[in-house]
Amino acid sequence: MAQDLLQYRNSKLVWDGVDLNEKLKALPTPSYIYYRKILTNRFQEFQSAFPKARLHFAVKANHHGPLLQMLQKLGSHVDVVSIGEVHRAIECGFKPEQILFSGPGKTYSEILQALELGVFQVNVESLDELKKIQKTGLPARVGLRWTPGLDVRTHPFIKTSHTDTKFGLSIEDMDLMISEILSSPQIQLQGFSLHLGSQILDLQDFDL
Repeated sequence: MAQDLLQYRNSKLVWDGVDLNEKLKALPTPSYIYYRKILTNRFQEFQSAFPKARLHFAVKANHHGPLLQMLQKLGSHVDVVSIGEVHRAIECGFKPEQILFSGPGKTYSEILQALELGVFQVNVESLDELKKIQKTGLPARVGLRWTPGLDVRTHPFIKTSHTDTKFGLSIEDMDLMISEILSSPQIQLQGFSLHLGSQILDLQDFDL
């Protein structure tokens, strides 16, 4: 869709009929341009493909206020990786129950604040994180991030599912964590998550 909208006309760069040269004269450069129509269409495509799913936008990808506010109005939830992103999401209209707290290296303070605010779920990546959740004494819904040990075909710096990655839990760790959760009445196991890496172009890499 974006390629159809971005064109040269009479040696001028035009976006959906708007002369970008003229538009940018009133703006500092470099500038980023976001298009509501594309964002709306992309989100609605996902909604149609997964009608029963909670769709989460990763705030680390773009924390621009108007963009997050628009996603919230479309019905999106958010995935965050820091307490700062939790507060940013709330500032932009998301309710705590629309927030999924992911990412490695969460501090005790971040986990405590997130649970006090009532975030929907904390995705746990280590036994240390689980111990921090237990220490708060607060009710918590958690997910466990599984590392399946797959070596996907992408740049080595953005692979996250191989056996020696710093992210997630091995299957042996998962067994230990599940036993630990079952012994903690205030913690509810919601499910599991995994992330193979970024810029994966071959669907065969998703064949577990």
